[in-house]
Amino acid sequence: MQKTIALFLLIFSLSTIGFSQSAVSKLTEAQIKTAICHKWQLSYLEGKGRKINIPKNKATLILGFTNDGKLFESDGNKEYKGTWTYNHASLTITTNDKDGDEKHVVVDVTNDQLILKSKFKGIPFNMGLQKAD
Repeated sequence: MQKTIALFLLIFSLSTIGFSQSAVSKLTEAQIKTAICHKWQLSYLEGKGRKINIPKNKATLILGFTNDGKLFESDGNKEYKGTWTYNHASLTITTNDKDGDEKHVVVDVTNDQLILKSKFKGIPFNMGLQKAD
Protein backbone atom coordinates (compact mmCIF):
# COMPACT_ATOMS: atom_id res chain seq x y z
CA MET A 1 0.00 0.00 0.00
CA GLN A 2 2.87 2.40 0.72
CA LYS A 3 4.17 2.18 -2.85
CA THR A 4 0.79 3.17 -4.32
CA ILE A 5 0.40 6.01 -1.84
CA ALA A 6 3.99 7.15 -2.39
CA LEU A 7 3.37 7.42 -6.12
CA PHE A 8 0.36 9.65 -5.59
CA LEU A 9 2.18 11.75 -3.01
CA LEU A 10 5.14 12.30 -5.28
CA ILE A 11 2.95 13.20 -8.23
CA PHE A 12 0.64 15.56 -6.41
CA SER A 13 2.80 16.78 -3.49
CA LEU A 14 0.04 16.30 -0.99
CA SER A 15 0.09 17.59 2.54
CA THR A 16 -2.31 17.72 5.47
CA ILE A 17 -5.93 18.79 5.69
CA GLY A 18 -8.15 18.82 8.76
CA PHE A 19 -11.49 17.06 9.09
CA SER A 20 -13.96 16.93 11.93
CA GLN A 21 -14.41 13.53 13.51
CA SER A 22 -17.60 14.50 15.34
CA ALA A 23 -19.96 12.39 13.20
CA VAL A 24 -17.84 9.26 13.32
CA SER A 25 -17.12 9.61 17.03
CA LYS A 26 -20.86 9.28 17.76
CA LEU A 27 -20.92 5.78 16.25
CA THR A 28 -20.39 2.74 18.44
CA GLU A 29 -17.38 0.49 18.02
CA ALA A 30 -19.59 -2.26 16.57
CA GLN A 31 -21.18 0.16 14.07
CA ILE A 32 -17.78 1.35 12.84
CA LYS A 33 -16.35 -2.17 12.55
CA THR A 34 -19.43 -3.32 10.62
CA ALA A 35 -19.21 -0.33 8.30
CA ILE A 36 -15.50 -0.88 7.64
CA CYS A 37 -15.83 -4.58 6.76
CA HIS A 38 -16.13 -4.22 3.00
CA LYS A 39 -14.04 -3.93 -0.13
CA TRP A 40 -12.98 -0.30 -0.81
CA GLN A 41 -11.43 1.38 -3.86
CA LEU A 42 -9.32 4.51 -3.64
CA SER A 43 -11.33 7.34 -5.19
CA TYR A 44 -9.33 10.41 -4.14
CA LEU A 45 -6.41 11.77 -2.19
CA GLU A 46 -6.68 15.09 -0.43
CA GLY A 47 -4.33 17.51 1.23
CA LYS A 48 -3.56 21.18 1.63
CA GLY A 49 -6.94 22.18 0.22
CA ARG A 50 -6.44 20.13 -2.94
CA LYS A 51 -8.37 17.05 -3.93
CA ILE A 52 -7.10 14.65 -6.57
CA ASN A 53 -9.83 12.38 -7.95
CA ILE A 54 -8.70 8.97 -9.16
CA PRO A 55 -10.46 7.87 -12.38
CA LYS A 56 -12.45 4.67 -11.88
CA ASN A 57 -10.87 3.04 -14.93
CA LYS A 58 -7.32 3.42 -13.54
CA ALA A 59 -5.69 0.53 -11.71
CA THR A 60 -5.59 1.71 -8.15
CA LEU A 61 -5.54 0.69 -4.53
CA ILE A 62 -8.21 -1.73 -3.34
CA LEU A 63 -8.51 -2.46 0.38
CA GLY A 64 -10.70 -5.16 1.85
CA PHE A 65 -11.43 -5.58 5.54
CA THR A 66 -13.07 -8.78 6.80
CA ASN A 67 -14.82 -9.18 10.14
CA ASP A 68 -12.26 -11.77 11.26
CA GLY A 69 -9.41 -9.24 11.12
CA LYS A 70 -8.03 -10.17 7.71
CA LEU A 71 -6.93 -7.52 5.23
CA PHE A 72 -6.50 -7.88 1.50
CA GLU A 73 -5.01 -5.30 -0.82
CA SER A 74 -4.53 -4.93 -4.53
CA ASP A 75 -2.53 -2.28 -6.35
CA GLY A 76 -3.91 -3.22 -9.77
CA ASN A 77 -1.05 -5.62 -10.46
CA LYS A 78 -0.47 -7.65 -7.32
CA GLU A 79 -2.56 -8.78 -4.39
CA TYR A 80 -1.37 -8.77 -0.79
CA LYS A 81 -2.71 -10.14 2.48
CA GLY A 82 -2.43 -8.88 6.02
CA THR A 83 -4.37 -8.20 9.19
CA TRP A 84 -6.14 -5.22 10.73
CA THR A 85 -7.36 -4.11 14.14
CA TYR A 86 -9.50 -1.20 15.25
CA ASN A 87 -9.03 0.99 18.35
CA HIS A 88 -12.27 2.81 19.14
CA ALA A 89 -10.73 5.20 21.68
CA SER A 90 -8.51 6.72 18.98
CA LEU A 91 -10.73 5.82 15.97
CA THR A 92 -7.66 4.16 14.49
CA ILE A 93 -7.33 1.22 12.14
CA THR A 94 -3.91 -0.45 12.36
CA THR A 95 -2.98 -2.54 9.35
CA ASN A 96 -0.17 -5.05 9.29
CA ASP A 97 0.93 -6.18 5.85
CA LYS A 98 3.98 -6.31 3.58
CA ASP A 99 4.79 -2.71 4.59
CA GLY A 100 4.59 -3.44 8.34
CA ASP A 101 2.28 -1.66 10.77
CA GLU A 102 0.46 1.44 9.51
CA LYS A 103 -2.08 3.56 11.38
CA HIS A 104 -5.10 5.15 9.70
CA VAL A 105 -7.54 7.39 11.60
CA VAL A 106 -11.17 6.96 10.56
CA VAL A 107 -12.33 10.45 9.60
CA ASP A 108 -15.70 9.33 8.23
CA VAL A 109 -17.47 6.15 7.28
CA THR A 110 -20.85 5.82 5.58
CA ASN A 111 -22.61 3.13 3.56
CA ASP A 112 -20.66 4.21 0.46
CA GLN A 113 -17.53 6.02 1.62
CA LEU A 114 -14.58 5.58 3.96
CA ILE A 115 -12.18 8.45 4.63
CA LEU A 116 -8.91 7.64 6.37
CA LYS A 117 -6.23 10.06 7.55
CA SER A 118 -2.82 8.49 7.08
CA LYS A 119 0.84 9.41 6.90
CA PHE A 120 3.57 8.42 4.52
CA LYS A 121 7.12 9.28 5.55
CA GLY A 122 5.70 11.80 8.00
CA ILE A 123 3.46 13.51 5.44
CA PRO A 124 -0.23 13.41 6.50
CA PHE A 125 -2.96 13.08 3.88
CA ASN A 126 -6.51 11.79 3.52
CA MET A 127 -7.61 8.86 1.41
CA GLY A 128 -11.18 8.74 0.16
CA LEU A 129 -12.39 5.25 -0.63
CA GLN A 130 -15.63 4.18 -2.28
CA LYS A 131 -17.34 0.89 -1.48
CA ALA A 132 -16.46 -1.61 -4.20
CA ASP A 133 -18.50 -4.66 -3.17
